[in-house]
Amino acid sequence: MNEVTAVTLSIVPTFHAAGPTELVRLNHVSTFKPGTGYREAWIAALMKVETKWFYFIDDDDELPADFAGILDRCLEGMKKYRRQIAYTDELVTGEDGQQWRTNRGPWKKQAFIKDPLILHHLVLCRTDAAQEAAAKVPPGRYAPELAVFAQVAKKGAFYLPEIGYHWIQRPGGLHTKPQSHHALVASATWAYRNT
Repeated sequence: MNEVTAVTLSIVPTFHAAGPTELVRLNHVSTFKPGTGYREAWIAALMKVETKWFYFIDDDDELPADFAGILDRCLEGMKKYRRQIAYTDELVTGEDGQQWRTNRGPWKKQAFIKDPLILHHLVLCRTDAAQEAAAKVPPGRYAPELAVFAQVAKKGAFYLPEIGYHWIQRPGGLHTKPQSHHALVASATWAYRNT
């Protein structure tokens, strides 16, 4: 497990108790406004990762109780099928408290075109592949995770149909900002043209 880094991109120092204790933890503190600076902050955090694998966790989300096993199964699948990226389903809690599970399904470019958030939470990725892909993301208001993960997934991705992440949508979160929707569309369009 010490070959995996858990990256938290935050505007304040934070620590997640959830997850295996032997994970390397990287807390990248960065100040940015919604829609501007997020790309640079995300890529700067990615470039600090020194382990073979990494994943991002938002500072206000949670990981499931059986996360260590899920992470192990993702790593096993990636190694077995020679993939550089793995992803799971997620549990979403909406702003109104309602919960639902995403059922993403196996990776296909067509699935990404239909739903760019197929590579959203949880995504475990090979660090060197992501760092190389990040260099290709053009400047501007992009959602870098979508563009980077789509680049890495071009050669295939391992899908684990289990809940590996709990996304807790907060009022006023980045997902509510018009700039975020613009970045999502721009990233999906760029990734489609470049995958």
